[in-house]
Amino acid sequence: MPTVATQSGVVPLNGCRILSAVEIKTVEQAIAADPKLSDLRNVIHILLHTGIRPGELAQLRWTDIDLCKMVITVGEKSHRRLVPFSDDTQALLSAMCCSNHAGAVFVLGKSPAAMLRRLARQLRQLSSSLGIKPHSFYALRCTWACRMLAAGLPPYAFAAIGGWSVAGMVPNVRHPSVSSVGCSYRDAVKVIQQEGASKKNG
Repeated sequence: MPTVATQSGVVPLNGCRILSAVEIKTVEQAIAADPKLSDLRNVIHILLHTGIRPGELAQLRWTDIDLCKMVITVGEKSHRRLVPFSDDTQALLSAMCCSNHAGAVFVLGKSPAAMLRRLARQLRQLSSSLGIKPHSFYALRCTWACRMLAAGLPPYAFAAIGGWSVAGMVPNVRHPSVSSVGCSYRDAVKVIQQEGASKKNG
């Protein structure tokens, strides 16, 4: 069972395929070089930087996104949760919204489920052409989890943002407030961004 070491112990991530930093960079560079893969680029970014489920992304409406507060509301009415996002994701979503000339209600257009299936095939084909072990959109969600936990995001905040069950992962954790989750998440994002900047300068 894959695990992630954190300051609070080891958290298991059942059945996850975690992408390495090299794999992520390779895929992103390949997508950036092909204008036809712009939709795939957007989806990969959102999943990799928010940790939301692919099904949640397919159902995501523009009314669920608050670009000013930098937060996405996902889930059913009885299980709604808030997912904060970074400056990079804010810029991407703003650009997507501005280019949404058709006025589609859903972020992924008028047929979001069909688009997601098409993009999933593109991702598998791209991975195969790059010689990378085939992975799915779910792998991006797991990779987000791994990166956040490794960067110091508290397990209780990780569980609340990602919608993971705390049971069996981290014992005796309290349900966090929205403000504490947002602050914890953005602190973790800063750590990852600083690591990326140091690698570029190194």
